[in-house]
Parts: sequence; C-alpha cells; structure tokens
Amino acid sequence: DPDEAKHVYLGYPRNKQTNSVWNVSDVMDCTDEARNTDENSEGQKTIGLDIARSPTGDKTVATLRKGYCVLDIKAVRGYNTQDVAGMVQELANYDKTIPIICDQGGNIGVLDLLDEWGYNVVPVAFGGKPDDPNVYCNCASEMMFELPLKSIYIPNEYLSQTLIEDLAERQYFYNSKGQKQLEPKDNRSDTTKSCFKNRHNGRSPDEGDSLCLAFYEKRNDM
Repeated sequence: DPDEAKHVYLGYPRNKQTNSVWNVSDVMDCTDEARNTDENSEGQKTIGLDIARSPTGDKTVATLRKGYCVLDIKAVRGYNTQDVAGMVQELANYDKTIPIICDQGGNIGVLDLLDEWGYNVVPVAFGGKPDDPNVYCNCASEMMFELPLKSIYIPNEYLSQTLIEDLAERQYFYNSKGQKQLEPKDNRSDTTKSCFKNRHNGRSPDEGDSLCLAFYEKRNDM
C-alpha cells in the first residue's frame, strides 16, 4: 500500500482524511513530469500572496504560476512591510502587469505599498462572497474546492510536507444553509473546537492558501 507506506515511513498524512477536500494522492500527483508541458504552462503569470498578520506571526508565502505550472514559491517569516513588498516585486521580476492576488486580511500595509509602486494588486477577502453562494459559504471555501489541482504541476522542490498537509488535511463541513465551508484556521473563542491550527501545533495553512490564491479567478464583486 504505497499511500500507507508514505504515511508510516515519510510522515505524510493518510490518503483520505475524514471530510478532507483533497486526497494525498491528488497532491502528490502534482509532481508528475507529464504535466510539465508547454501547453500546460501557457497563459498569464499570476502571484498568490498570503500575508502574515504580523512579522512575528505566521509565514508570508508567495506562489508564482504560469498557466497550470508553479514556477516558484517564496516563504518568509519575520519580514517587515517593505521587505515583503520587495520580495514580491522580485518574484514578479518587476513586471507590474502580473496580477498579485492577495489576502486582504493580512498586513494591509504590504498591499498599499505594492499599489503605491504601481503593481497590479487584486485583494481578495477569504470571508468574502463567493461566485457560487449556492454551493460555497465564502471565497476561502470556493477557492479550495475549485483549485484545479488535478491539472497543476508543482516541481518536487516546492512540494513540501507542509504544503501537502495544507491541502490534504484541510477539512470541511456543511453549514446550516447546506453550503460547503472550510474548517476555520483557528478558533480564538473556543480552543476545543476543531480547527486547522489546533490539529497542527498552531501552524497556519499559509502555503496552501497561497497556492489557492494564485489559481483563484474571482468573477463577481465581493
């Protein structure tokens, strides 16, 4: 059983968690070189930027992709506003036409600075209104479920164990309206309630959020 062997000997989560959005095998298949084709890499370059709320908090992660191919992932901790903005413009190779899809719930100063420098900043609220409210309760849930994971190519060097966990161990439930809803990252009012951070020693799913942002195409107003 290759999936169970990866869990036992390499520490990867089991292939299918209860109510998880993706299987481990779905994530591991992203390294398949058969997906690393010119056709798969056609299209606009886009950066997904998940910004830490504070320099001492979670990681800030930026994912650059072209078409369905991930080209680079930068993860930093302890950077101030200027350092994060500088890291992002370097990742964009100073191309101000590249959309930078940002979590507007992080350090808003980074978005303001990139905007001041003339970059194509596209803020997204994780808790904002989804394109399909009949199915999803918010943008975060929609972008995770609509992630085209079975087409994405991620080089081995960027498929970290934490990214695997961020995708394969993110759980969901149906709310009172019958909408799909991702489990919360944390729960500050009730630490006994299941949430991602409680199950991962306080770690936030920053890499997974950054990947989702990179591939999220918001069609309607939030």
